[in-house]
Amino acid sequence: MNQNLNPVLIVFLIVVTLVPVEFSLRAGDIILPWYRSVLLISAFPIGFLLLSGRITFRAFDYVIIFHGLWHGLSQIIKRGVAEGVEPAGSYFIETTIAYFLARLFITNMAQIRQFFALFIALMIIPIALGVVEALVIHSHYVHSWAQTITGMQYNVQNDTRFGVFRAASVFQHPILFGLMCAVPIGLCYFTASNFFLKALRAGVLALGTASSISTAALLTVMIQFTIVAGERVTTGIKNRLQKVLWSIAGLYVFLAVASDRGMIGMIAGGVALNPASGYWRIHQWNYSIDDILRNPLIGILNREWTRPYWLKSLDNHWLVLGFRGGLPTVLSLLLAMILIFRAVHALEARNEQEKGIYLSWLATIFSMFLTGATVNYFGKLQPMMFLYLGMAASMSQFQASAARPAVKLDEEKDDKKIKSVLG
Repeated sequence: MNQNLNPVLIVFLIVVTLVPVEFSLRAGDIILPWYRSVLLISAFPIGFLLLSGRITFRAFDYVIIFHGLWHGLSQIIKRGVAEGVEPAGSYFIETTIAYFLARLFITNMAQIRQFFALFIALMIIPIALGVVEALVIHSHYVHSWAQTITGMQYNVQNDTRFGVFRAASVFQHPILFGLMCAVPIGLCYFTASNFFLKALRAGVLALGTASSISTAALLTVMIQFTIVAGERVTTGIKNRLQKVLWSIAGLYVFLAVASDRGMIGMIAGGVALNPASGYWRIHQWNYSIDDILRNPLIGILNREWTRPYWLKSLDNHWLVLGFRGGLPTVLSLLLAMILIFRAVHALEARNEQEKGIYLSWLATIFSMFLTGATVNYFGKLQPMMFLYLGMAASMSQFQASAARPAVKLDEEKDDKKIKSVLG
């Protein structure tokens, strides 16, 4: 079994973490970021390998494919073929292809460790640039330099919180920078080989998260820390995950009855470092959910959004998906996440490190669900999210394949015992 990380994954990681959007390829009005270019080129061999039976398809794989296809069909129905093909294809490449890139080429635990070792090594540069941006220069100087070199302008929002400039580093927005640091923090921690590396990795990523001063990023870190800490505290309690999930379901029902916003609305509006952000998100929810429910199958176009003139953006991934592809797009992604969550939870760890890795995957998937209510996963973040889902889905298969030879050996031993008894 190949223990080395696939070169395509390495190239993808490099461009997604280090290359500013100003270096995107351009063909007329079409802008092609480098990470999308890598995924586009990878789509053809990935399709061939899938058709050749390289992996055993499971329910969540089919759901992910449906998710990408339904989103594309919705875009084409609403926009027409001429205008709908580009957004449909872009989304399919950044989601479904990114998912299967990990699903195909992450085949053992050694590659999981290599992936996050490479990720943290690459992120040192953007984090260092971000800290300087937040504390010293107080401007998005990386994008200014990139614009000077390429001539392409990308307007990165200038924002200050608590007197500190919000860093974006090489990313398109401080939120993206913060989440790129925060989402894999548990995975980078548990895949390290010793406590010093664990602390170093977590500290570096926490520094990047803090310099972005992003509510979504800090929420992600808190969720992961709470789940990991809760798991350690409740060790020995039977069916603890089921009890936690039933508690969450009970909380959801209570909020649905007691609040006019529901659980997602309260998360979107109630968790914010900046009170104004929470205020805007409440209105985004109130003025969006009705449009989705009126057009539940394929969603709406942005120009069809019925809202006050002063409400110009939508910072909620689940609402954005509802706009783009209706409830089937939203529910299919949620279903895929639930199925992958269950598959990872069913794995049996062979040692403490694997136990930590599985636990951190569960925390990552759950944090992606909750954080999606406070931010839109756009730009470089979207393919990374689906790459993480693909990696989690792969674990359930490569552990099973690793276990099969052991079962075979046990069967051979049993056969020998039977023969010896029978003479």
